[in-house]
Amino acid sequence: MVSQRVMDGLRVNDPHPRINAYVIGHEGVSDVLVGGQRTPVTWIRRAIEWINEKVQLFIPAYMGHGAPGDNSDQGRQTVGEIVGKKLTEIGDKVATVLAVYIYPQFRDTVLDVASIEADVSFERDGVGMVRPVAVNRVTGIALGNSSVSRPGFPGATLIGALQAFAESRDSMQTVAEVVAAAKALGIKPSDMFPVEDIMKDTMVEAKVKEAKHDVYNQNIRLQNEVDELKGKIVSTTEKYEGELKTLKTQTVLSKAETLAGTIMGERKLSDKAQTYVRKQLKRFKSEAADEDKLKVDLNKFIDEAQVDYRELLKDMGLPEDKPTGDTPKPGDEGVGVSGKPDTSKPVEPDGSVPKPFAEFTSAKTNPLLVPDES
Repeated sequence: MVSQRVMDGLRVNDPHPRINAYVIGHEGVSDVLVGGQRTPVTWIRRAIEWINEKVQLFIPAYMGHGAPGDNSDQGRQTVGEIVGKKLTEIGDKVATVLAVYIYPQFRDTVLDVASIEADVSFERDGVGMVRPVAVNRVTGIALGNSSVSRPGFPGATLIGALQAFAESRDSMQTVAEVVAAAKALGIKPSDMFPVEDIMKDTMVEAKVKEAKHDVYNQNIRLQNEVDELKGKIVSTTEKYEGELKTLKTQTVLSKAETLAGTIMGERKLSDKAQTYVRKQLKRFKSEAADEDKLKVDLNKFIDEAQVDYRELLKDMGLPEDKPTGDTPKPGDEGVGVSGKPDTSKPVEPDGSVPKPFAEFTSAKTNPLLVPDES
């Protein structure tokens, strides 16, 4: 009934504004001052709708009525202002309900009845009944104490002490009746009580604690789910990165033999040395992910293989292998002082210098070999 914008505006100067809700018009008969005389007036549904339509927000609420027939504000005490309205049904009757903001200085004043002040056109029918034919303007409402004032409408009372429209009674409404009226008018607890008071209610406290506990448990479950999901993501990522690294390494290693040949050619290794290295490549391992790093690893491997190769030649009593492209010099294996083939050493039947290891592979010079009898 009261918009959030209006409530926010009230709270700027009054943190806990008091809002009273009054029924100021309903279907039925009311006692209205017409032409200076109290006259019973019959209000139909459409007339009550006119009242609701003509009520404007922020028109004043006065302490009681002014002089008879005078609805002006001169010399009158303003105790509040209208901040909301609602056309609703209470029981089987249509009613206009107004929400009135009570100024702080009148917060403790008993204001439990209300009467409308309006410019209304009436007519009398053939049987003498007076009824409204137009509500031209609502100028304000008069609030009062039910112990000294009687509203024009018998039900024009504070919602907290709502009386039946068809009868008058002095007793206060029951809790059930007050709750029913509040529900019918759409009144929220915060419209009637400060939030601080609502939070102190034991049932509200218990509900809040229960909600907090549920939220805590939910957060724990969500955290566990998040941790589990993170673990799966990390595991999947590590697996993917491992497979990707293996694939890259395999791709790079597939180039190792070709790249090794290029490196050995650049380093001018002899054919025999290259043959030895290629046979050792089956032992080569590398985690290089690109060709540059593979070259570094291959150079290290070739260096180590060359060391092993020279040691092998030394153990077998063979001369050191020379890099490809070295020019033969006098004194080299198979070369005489003049630089020509050394004929002082055994030669093959065709006149060539014996091949390396020939003395080990020939039965003539190696007594461990069995002569070929064929």
